[in-house]
Amino acid sequence: MQLNRLFLAGAALIGAASAASAQVTLNEIYISTTGTDIAEFIELKGAPGTSLAGYMVLVVEGDGASAGILDRAYNLGNATSPVIPPSGYFVISNNGGTILGQPVQQDFSTGVANDAIENGSDTFYLVQTANPAAITALLATNIATGTTTSIPSLATILDIIAVIDPPPATGADVTFDGATVLGPDVAATGTFLPAGIYRPCDGAFSTTLFLDFDPNSAAPVRPPTPGAINGGCVAAPGVVICEPGVNGVIACPCANNGNPGAGCNNSANSGGAVLSGSGVASTTADALVLTASGIATATGTCAGFNDNLTCILLQGTSLLPTGVAFGDGVRCFGGTLKRINVGASSAGVYNFGPGVAAQSAALGDAFVTGDTRFYLVYYRDACATFCPSANFNATQGYQITWQ
Repeated sequence: MQLNRLFLAGAALIGAASAASAQVTLNEIYISTTGTDIAEFIELKGAPGTSLAGYMVLVVEGDGASAGILDRAYNLGNATSPVIPPSGYFVISNNGGTILGQPVQQDFSTGVANDAIENGSDTFYLVQTANPAAITALLATNIATGTTTSIPSLATILDIIAVIDPPPATGADVTFDGATVLGPDVAATGTFLPAGIYRPCDGAFSTTLFLDFDPNSAAPVRPPTPGAINGGCVAAPGVVICEPGVNGVIACPCANNGNPGAGCNNSANSGGAVLSGSGVASTTADALVLTASGIATATGTCAGFNDNLTCILLQGTSLLPTGVAFGDGVRCFGGTLKRINVGASSAGVYNFGPGVAAQSAALGDAFVTGDTRFYLVYYRDACATFCPSANFNATQGYQITWQ
């Protein structure tokens, strides 16, 4: 088979695995506003369609004599639609059906219309548990011994972050379970609890930049952005498509499901490879960079692993909404197929670009503004007893409309 011949021709070096993990995370927490706190929210980010059954957001008090009390326990599985929506953002709020003009997926206003998130030192948890009721039963009780709570014994902590306000004259604020601590906000007038915390560009939480106390503020200050990418970022040049088993796409060929937002799992168990884009997809000034991460395979003897592999960036012209089996993965496009680049991953990561538009033109498919193309990266998956097929695997798909 031509695909196998191409892979066998590529050199593969043994290296350390670099697994990509696409998961649900805390992404933005808006705690305090000017005046009455009627615009508070907690935003999660995850792959669209991810079920939140068994997920909870917990808040543990960190101030004074109340330190260690479980203040809030939001069971996300009780939402009207307990899945990550197509936007990729799940918002819970104390302001009913919308917050700052954006839809709310779960309303936590019942009985706590204002100040649902206390203006003080708190530790925020995103957890997953098989028994939400056991945690809810602990509300308003002290669950801490020193700086450790009982939460790790009751649930799997998926994400954790803490905020502090200026410590009191006596005693100290307490945060729990090893959470990264953000605040106080010394950039505000005086020293305050941060109005809100966020992951700039949906990356890592900022340790120095916080949201503005005025929810209607505008750039260059940092207004809250419920239901949208966080502050100061250029939107991604494309959108993720073809997540196996989600939104009508066929499942992985041998139940080798990957992480949410990824392609099918590979024999190295990286959770599947993920294709993303950055830069601008312009027909006149192409600055697009496509990056695949989580690329890995077990060796040919099905022992150990290898994440330095020959990779192929494939482009297509027509969408196949339900997808077709493609090696150990799934492909959701067809039409005119072009191998835009053949390269190698390094520690599980492959990059190509800029140069996609030029290479496509050189292969006979020149873009004009408004043309849509579809992409994936496929790579050697050498363990013959893993999901026996053509012994290759692929990322999920990525759709780009060229400007």
